[in-house]
Amino acid sequence: MIEINFLSQQNTKLTAQQKKDRLFFRYSLILCIICLSVLIISSGVNFYLSYRLKKVQAQVTSAKKQIDSDRSLEANYLFFVNKLTIIRELFDQRAEKQIAIGFFTDLFGPDVTISGINYNMEEGILSLKVTSPHVFILEHAFEVLEDPKVKEQFVTLTKTDLSRQSTGEYVFSLTVSFSEESEVINVEEEY
Repeated sequence: MIEINFLSQQNTKLTAQQKKDRLFFRYSLILCIICLSVLIISSGVNFYLSYRLKKVQAQVTSAKKQIDSDRSLEANYLFFVNKLTIIRELFDQRAEKQIAIGFFTDLFGPDVTISGINYNMEEGILSLKVTSPHVFILEHAFEVLEDPKVKEQFVTLTKTDLSRQSTGEYVFSLTVSFSEESEVINVEEEY
């Protein structure tokens, strides 16, 4: 019997289609392998970068904690430095006041009494209440205060509120202001 193959033409078409399908399958497989490789590599890079990011964030957190713990120490240090600066300024101003009082005590002599001392540190103004037992010592005190050598020691030197007490003593207010540029009063000068 003779075999008649009615499907030979169909088989030929099918074989050509199978060849095309195999080629398409190969390209698809290669493309899938490439995509899978890119996915695996990108996942690996993502994992590595996430690990590095967590490590850097931990370092940042640690540095912030260190800075925060040192912040109170720095604040205490600055507070201490400011205290020392203020204390130094107070001692400097107190020294000016003491020197001025000593200057006037030496200037007026032992008969004149200095009391009622007020010192304004911000403006550098010293107010004294000067008491003289009688008019002759008062005149001598005024003459000494009018001396140009005395006046040049201060920016201003004013005498106010002269009054005679019931005991016969004379009292007046003396106000002096210190120049910021002038040095400490020279107490060694003789008057």
